[in-house]
Amino acid sequence: MKSQDQNLVEQKLVNLAKYLAELQPYLKISSAQFENDPGRRRVVERLVQIIVECAIDTNNLVTQSLGLPPAANARESFQQLHERQVLDAYVTQRYVGKYVGLRNVIVHLYEKVEPKTLYYSAKRLLKDSEEYGRQIRKFLSARARKNGAPRNNKPIGA
Repeated sequence: MKSQDQNLVEQKLVNLAKYLAELQPYLKISSAQFENDPGRRRVVERLVQIIVECAIDTNNLVTQSLGLPPAANARESFQQLHERQVLDAYVTQRYVGKYVGLRNVIVHLYEKVEPKTLYYSAKRLLKDSEEYGRQIRKFLSARARKNGAPRNNKPIGA
């Protein structure tokens, strides 16, 4: 992977970590409190959208760096990285089966977003996105070692 590509992916991971840190405090209330706070729900909707789009952008950068054709859609971008053993089956399935669809509902049918679904999905997205970031970092580290660069053990967002 070219250092320019790696730098772009690493910057996306830094941004992802910032978005996750920003989301976390909005979910430190009960589901019932969340349902009764439309302002908080809107902030969470937007952060969920940004987090999923950040992962999609990261996928596209990694795919491009591997010399693969661009993914036809967001779900395919996760599947391509799973096929190349960059992402494991669990993370791929969570994004393909849950988060890309949730992002689509937020963007296109925002009035249909169920507060309870949003709350629990956002809580799970925090953990799954941290794991997503770890897997992308592991891939970057392996590529760097393969190309003779020193190992990078920085945590997400470092």
